[in-house]
Amino acid sequence: MHLEYRPIHSFNICGRIACLAFNQAGDMLAIGDFDARLAVASTNSSEYTDVIDGHAPVLCVMWFGNIIFAGYSTGLLLSVILGTHDLLIHGVQAHALATKFIAIQDLNLIATSGTKEVKLWRSSDGQCNQTSALPLPHDEAFQAHEVITTALQWQDGVTDAAGPALLVSYLHHGIFCWDVEAQSAIWKCATLTPIGSLDVSVDHKYLVMANIKDGVDIYEVQTGRFKMSCPRQVRDAPPLMFVHGGRALLTTDSKGCANIWSIERGSIIGTLSHGHGVIITALAVSPETTNGEKLITLVQAHYKVESDRFLIATGDDEAKMSVRIWEAQEVQDG
Repeated sequence: MHLEYRPIHSFNICGRIACLAFNQAGDMLAIGDFDARLAVASTNSSEYTDVIDGHAPVLCVMWFGNIIFAGYSTGLLLSVILGTHDLLIHGVQAHALATKFIAIQDLNLIATSGTKEVKLWRSSDGQCNQTSALPLPHDEAFQAHEVITTALQWQDGVTDAAGPALLVSYLHHGIFCWDVEAQSAIWKCATLTPIGSLDVSVDHKYLVMANIKDGVDIYEVQTGRFKMSCPRQVRDAPPLMFVHGGRALLTTDSKGCANIWSIERGSIIGTLSHGHGVIITALAVSPETTNGEKLITLVQAHYKVESDRFLIATGDDEAKMSVRIWEAQEVQDG
């Protein structure tokens, strides 16, 4: 007997998917598309509970409790508070060009990035107020390159940080681990190739980055030291995430598939296919649990402890059934 992911729900949001995020309970999924829609769907059915039509592509989404934070290509940062009957919506012009990434430690520590700058925010009743901004990265070797952010991640327990540290990856300037209180870099990791995307393992030991040239590289979070590479064919900036408690990676290829890779074996141990000819543009990311032995043998984006369900959400660049929710089911061996 083994666990295998199978699709249980499909959603047609009529637009190319830009971003996905589960809530903490795993029963709701926030969906942002390039056609300016922010939608909320139930993971227990194929129905939307709310749809907000905007005027610009939704580039990133993240939950905190019953609040959805969404970043738009116009630089708008939207907070949507889900109530029993109504939605309470607040917005602030966070960046001049685009709000590309959001990372939330708590409501007093929210980070957003525009094209190049990273700002810190505090949220009260859904309204965001800026508290500070990080300096731009400085590296003599890359002065000729434009500063472009590609990912944000909060990190607890980083040595020499006064509080939570913020990992920021830049297309040309490598990875910086920032002490946000001191406004200084704890360490920085220069890379030989441009960085397309990044994720950090649930135990905060390792970070994985997609280098645009030839695959995926893994580094130690505490020191920034290089650990290993997993070369394979991927598109320029694929979404990716650590799974299996950091023992495997979930990433995408150019053939319409999200692949589960074993880091130890260096091979694919599971595939979630949208079909040939499409590109999977978004994966749901949700905090992993350490509950139960199944975590060791199964890739997950969300684990619903109360009902013993493992869920992954994938979205693609097609308008027909562009979001799918996958559930792990027990299958007989052989």
